[in-house]
Formats: sequence, C-alpha cells, structure tokens
Amino acid sequence: MNAFCKCLLSSAAAFAFALAPASAQRVPEEFTLSGDAAQRLGDYVSINAATAERLSDTCFETIQREANAASATIVILNAQGLTVHQVVKDGQRYTSVKITENKARTALMMRVPTIENMHDVAEDPLQLARYDQIGGLAPQAGGVPIEVNGQIIGAMGIGGFGGEERYHTIAMQCLAQVFGEAAIADQ
Repeated sequence: MNAFCKCLLSSAAAFAFALAPASAQRVPEEFTLSGDAAQRLGDYVSINAATAERLSDTCFETIQREANAASATIVILNAQGLTVHQVVKDGQRYTSVKITENKARTALMMRVPTIENMHDVAEDPLQLARYDQIGGLAPQAGGVPIEVNGQIIGAMGIGGFGGEERYHTIAMQCLAQVFGEAAIADQ
C-alpha cells in the first residue's frame, strides 16, 4: 500500500473516531449499574435494580389502572439476559410466568418489541417453527427492549392479565413514564 493510501486511511479513521463521541449519547447513570457494582462486573450498560423496581411498580400501577387487573407478571432483564426484577402477583399460573420471562428474553435477543414477532408469525406461520428451533422465544405481545439514548440496557416482559395488543401498549406507556419519550421513539 502506498504512502498516500495509508495517510488517507489514517485520516479517515481519525475523523470517524473524533465524531463518534459527539453522535453517541450516554445512558444517564441513574438508570444503569455504576460505581463499585459496575466496575466489579465490568458492566456499565445494564439496567440497575432500583430502576428495574421503579419500572415494575410503574407497570403494575398502569396495569391496574388501564386493564383493571389485580394480578400480572412483570419480568425485567439486564442487558445480558439475567433477571434483575420480577413480580408475580397472586393468581398467576406457571405458564403466564414462563411466557412473560420468554417475552422479555425474546425482546432482548431480537432487539424489537415482541408484537413485531407476533405479526411476523401471523403473516408467515413457518416463523413459529424457527422460534421453536431457537428455543425459549415467545412471539407474543408484551416484551419490549429497554432502550435509552440508542443503548439497550435490558428488556421487560409483561403478561398474565389478558390482552395481546394491550400488553404492548401498556409496556410502551411504562417505558415512557420511567425513561421519557426518547425511550420509545424507535419502537
């Protein structure tokens, strides 16, 4: 490679590197692991327990108000897919709990709300076989990635109170209440 090409490539790389911090916004520390916990785990992007609990509480209040339901399951995963917070109210069946966990996992792995997966399966039933091959995925409404400033910090699944499309609507309302409208702009 001649000197001109090397110089041009070096300049382009330096320019791209200089622009990267300007275009990317960090997730506010109030939402993610920080301090000793983040340093110990080497994880500065996962949702923290306090935010997960606040999101869960907000969701259950919204479910009570919007769906008039006294029971629900809410599961919040961190960016690595581990459960950070889970609430299972009285009256929830095993299947509701496991499906809600799988909704959160599906949203995290696929990086889209599970209502999109539900629509994909409705349009092409063979997609369901593909989900089964992957294992543990739930193409049902109620799972959403938790994205703040373009960074996925976890995922949430809600269920157990009936209402496919309503699951998605309520999940999005909860995200907006806790993280602001920017968290739902791309979903």
